[in-house]
Amino acid sequence: MTNLLNTLPKHPSKIGWPWNKETNPLLYSDRKHWPKITIVTPSYNQGMFIEETIRSILLQNYPNLEYIVVDGNSTDNTIEILKKYNDWITYWISEDDEGQSDAINKGINIATGDLFNWINSDDILAENSLLSLASYFSESTDVHLMNLSIANVDTSNIVYSYRQKIADNVSDTLVDHLIAQPSTFYKLSIINKIGGIASDFHFVMDLFLWVRYLLEYGQEHIINNPNLGAIYREHQNTKTKLLTKDFEKETLEVFRFTYLMLKRKKHKCKTSLIKFTNFEVGLTEEEKRKIIKSIRQRHYFLFKKNLLH
Repeated sequence: MTNLLNTLPKHPSKIGWPWNKETNPLLYSDRKHWPKITIVTPSYNQGMFIEETIRSILLQNYPNLEYIVVDGNSTDNTIEILKKYNDWITYWISEDDEGQSDAINKGINIATGDLFNWINSDDILAENSLLSLASYFSESTDVHLMNLSIANVDTSNIVYSYRQKIADNVSDTLVDHLIAQPSTFYKLSIINKIGGIASDFHFVMDLFLWVRYLLEYGQEHIINNPNLGAIYREHQNTKTKLLTKDFEKETLEVFRFTYLMLKRKKHKCKTSLIKFTNFEVGLTEEEKRKIIKSIRQRHYFLFKKNLLH
């Protein structure tokens, strides 16, 4: 198995993961077949961080990795970095796009993996995370997605919080927004079945994807893996910091979508859009009340007559 630490560009002045450390490739030697993992990195002018992102993915030394980078014609040093790692990235492109969601969907359209996630160009995978992910998935064929723990860091890589479990039902997701996108891996087939990433969302596409999944499939096929999966970096140029109003506007759209789905009492497709926690018999009254209470308290205008009828 390949030991990439010896072949990737060297950074003698930097220590720790993912600069002078790697996942031991011998850890993959106990089995012949590992699920193919596709990771897409959407990128635009994140030259300050993207090399660390790339290395954190490549230095997993995962034996069946498809790594795709979709750049939106960056004007900083991003292209220079991508060229430096050209031999180890499965595919990369730099061209105009319509934003992050569009870039992710471009990656999905060419992805061939069994498992999928996108890792933004300012976040990183934790050491050994793909090993932990694939080991769990290989042992259970009935899993749709897996969430690993996530650490939140500042620009100096100082950890200020951890999240070990995401909300696995719609009501808690809407109330607390407990999602951890960088450490949540889906089966690629499931991503495609629920329609991919909503291209008209630019801030909460992960929340919308998660809610759509839960409304469609419930929580039965989810695994919460306690091992550290990813590191989310908070910095002054994070979109949610710069464009708070746009973030809130899209969040309201997710609430509105969910509420309208709950009103579709006559919806009768095989995997009903209003089923989740009590998935065999539909939404429980307690969960309906919890969601509606949350919507009423936070976003009362969703109950305006023109949205309900």
